[in-house]
Amino acid sequence: MFRPSIYVIACTLVVTLVPATSSAIDGAPPVSTRFASLGVDALITLELAAPDAGALLLEDVVADTTHGPRRVAQPLDVDDLNLGERGTWETVASGGQVCRLAVFVPGAVFLSFKFSRFELPPGAMLHFVSVDHAYTDGPYGPQHQRTTGRFGSPMVPGERAVIEVFVPAGEFALELESVSYGYRDAFGMSRVPLRRDPGMPSGITPGGGPFACQRDINCPEGDSYQVEKRAVAEGYDGSFVCTGQLLNNTDNDGRYLYLTATHCEFWLDPSTLAFYWNYENSTCGASDAPFTFSTGAVDLFHSTWPLGDVSLFELDGTDLEGQYDVSYLGWDRGSAVPTSSATIGFPADKPKQISIDDDSAIDCAGGCGVDSFGTEFWRIDDYEVGTTEGGSSGGALLDQNHRVVGVLTGGVGSNCNNFEWDEFYKLSAEWSDLEPFLDPAGTGAMTVDLWDGSSTPPPTFVRADVNDDGAVNIADAVASLSALFDGTIVPNCDDATDANDDGAFDIADAVHTLSNLFSGGPPPAAPFPTCGVDPTGDTLSCDAFTSCP
Repeated sequence: MFRPSIYVIACTLVVTLVPATSSAIDGAPPVSTRFASLGVDALITLELAAPDAGALLLEDVVADTTHGPRRVAQPLDVDDLNLGERGTWETVASGGQVCRLAVFVPGAVFLSFKFSRFELPPGAMLHFVSVDHAYTDGPYGPQHQRTTGRFGSPMVPGERAVIEVFVPAGEFALELESVSYGYRDAFGMSRVPLRRDPGMPSGITPGGGPFACQRDINCPEGDSYQVEKRAVAEGYDGSFVCTGQLLNNTDNDGRYLYLTATHCEFWLDPSTLAFYWNYENSTCGASDAPFTFSTGAVDLFHSTWPLGDVSLFELDGTDLEGQYDVSYLGWDRGSAVPTSSATIGFPADKPKQISIDDDSAIDCAGGCGVDSFGTEFWRIDDYEVGTTEGGSSGGALLDQNHRVVGVLTGGVGSNCNNFEWDEFYKLSAEWSDLEPFLDPAGTGAMTVDLWDGSSTPPPTFVRADVNDDGAVNIADAVASLSALFDGTIVPNCDDATDANDDGAFDIADAVHTLSNLFSGGPPPAAPFPTCGVDPTGDTLSCDAFTSCP
């Protein structure tokens, strides 16, 4: 299995690439555009020698056949360059100062930047401006500072870019660690803002060819995965791109849990990662594929490669549902063999694609041959729709119920004509380490369903020792209900029923009643007196309420 040496990135912002001059946040263009500032040619310029792109591409030839991470850029070290000391300063008549540094790497398709130190005062704004494509990214401010002190930018199209900082007052500290030289056309950067260029990868390769089997997620084959697709985002770490996706958890709380493969090595520097959302062609075979991005993550768990291949992050940011229209995939941690499966991802950085296997997966616990990655894998030996490539790594294996059961490690074959197999590391193989995040209250659930992110998540039911008495029982259910209603409402004895019809009257009935309250079912009947509760009661009965005034 190809294992690259990888770098990484992170932060938190929204930007949409559109076919026009654009800014990351409307109404907040670079301050240098608001006064008669110096032209780009007058700025101090950091010029870096471009690496041999041809040599890099030759190195990628073998790597790309393993379906591992896809390298798209090469970081160039700049020894923690102090922007304030090296940049060109100008005073703004209305107040404050602007510091700018131009960066030039001949032949680059795009540039991105990593900072080893990122400290901005209140009111400061950081922008990245693509001179060649009239594109701006920002503003970033003190709200984007990380506990690590590090920062990474998303891709900026073109071989020339300007790093601009506006400070109303006070000092700032920006130390540039590296500039990533983009030598592959990731995300169609060479055509920003003209993103409808016919040379863009399309869902169906014209005239057939080795990738004719691939399908856009918005082709008819992806019709039944339209909610699932919104969970999938492509990650970028300054060198490589990989596929990943948001997962739901038993609390149904919309926590931004992002699953990918350990061998992508995003865990090396998660505070500088960028995540590209909605990178998909609008219709089957189109070539328009815009996207938005968020930045920043925290590493929650990653397997020890090559013993395992699962990484789980929590993404920075707020309201990803509103900003990016995301969903959260369900999962199954059991051992049942998927009877059919699919994976959604970005093979060779193509806009979001789908691959579908109509047959049962192979459980490598029963043996997948000497070339297998190991016994803790699901093997797919044929796709009826689509195929994977480098960049598909980290994509989820969705079973016949559209639940995540594994994560793509790699396979053999580089296109539709020579595909042999893919193997996905089982979610169940790392459950003990994933459980604190995917089942935080320890419910023991074997499966969780998808949440579409379009409405308020279902509430957390009775899954914890709310009253700290050492047991999870009806007392906790009553305490939870009381908390939901500001401590003024608890169910009374008249509401005590075998709500789930299992022949017993216990904690499950309290949970069932809570569920009905939030799913349109009948609420407990009024009135709602405040009742005392036997904290040691394990069954729900009138005796569980010591008094009702």
